[in-house]
Amino acid sequence: MTIYSEIVKSIQRIPPLSQSAFTLLEGMETQTMGMKQIAEIVVQDPALTINILKMVNAPAFGLGKSIPSVSRAVSFLGLKMVVALALATCSPAIYGVPLPGYEAERGELWLHALYTAMASREIVKYSKYPISSELAFTAGILHDIGKAVLSEVLSGCNISHEEFSNEIKEQGFRTIEQFQAGGDHCEAGYALAKHWNLPEPLIQAIRFHHTPQHAAPEWRSLVYTVHIADILAMMEGVGTGIDCLNHPLDTSYSELFVLSEKALEEIIIELNDQFKRLKTPIFV
Repeated sequence: MTIYSEIVKSIQRIPPLSQSAFTLLEGMETQTMGMKQIAEIVVQDPALTINILKMVNAPAFGLGKSIPSVSRAVSFLGLKMVVALALATCSPAIYGVPLPGYEAERGELWLHALYTAMASREIVKYSKYPISSELAFTAGILHDIGKAVLSEVLSGCNISHEEFSNEIKEQGFRTIEQFQAGGDHCEAGYALAKHWNLPEPLIQAIRFHHTPQHAAPEWRSLVYTVHIADILAMMEGVGTGIDCLNHPLDTSYSELFVLSEKALEEIIIELNDQFKRLKTPIFV
């Protein structure tokens, strides 16, 4: 069996997104869903209900009181975070497993996705062109799903950690992925996104978040948003193992954003405080 065949079979084994995740995604896209409707969707999904209550009742969240009601929990978290939890909950094969090919522990991909999503939500405020913060947040959650597909293939490579690290420094991680697995995590993520029938803007962000200049013109600002947010997450040490900080920043983002170094610093300060409250482990 070829490596490509293994990757295709791996993608086909990943279950489709749950109905609750799809419905919530649609509500975020159309911005027509109220908190009552969101809560009604959540209570029909036991695993999602558990994760939402777990997060909102975590000591780090800082409410200082127990929240047993889904409707109240949803009102505290908001639609963006509920959608993020829905995507993670229905995709344990993506977010709930270790990534040995990237030397990343269980839950690291989820935390990286969460930080990137939160950063994306803030970065859109500096765009010269309108970008939906809801769409940017969701794209941030999903951008690295291809890593779960490639991890097993990379972990099976007959190469030492030292050799792997040296190759990364010389060639970059995406080149190593392409050489060892026949494609990088952006391409694998694109294939999985198509398998899940995700909307085109999300597919664009997944496929081009390391090469945003190649995104379709109508979605390029969104893709650059996720690109910058991804780099910020890695700069703050919230990455996915060995590939952290091995991806260059495309500085041509300045054509689309009014984003100074001071603004980036302010975003990081704000995010780090929020992230501490929301990084509750959801996979046990």
